[in-house]
Amino acid sequence: MHPTDPVWAPVEGISLDRYAWITAALITDGISDTDAIDTFVHTHFGTPPGAWAGVRAEWVARMGHHRAVRARYSTAFADAFTAQRAS
Repeated sequence: MHPTDPVWAPVEGISLDRYAWITAALITDGISDTDAIDTFVHTHFGTPPGAWAGVRAEWVARMGHHRAVRARYSTAFADAFTAQRAS
């Protein structure tokens, strides 16, 4: 899949690599409440208020349709999770 394919386009300014970092941070910090997640992501990563559910849904959909997206997310998530656990 070409790097300029629209499947790689950021969602609300969140790239796939950033999405992986954020999801790892949510797990590392133990944040699971919907409102707390939205506040955390808005505060720390600048997403528009209330946007996280849409960002998550779009990246999950893209991963469901494209093996390359799923593979890249898996690697980015593992790297982010490892880095965050080490700090």
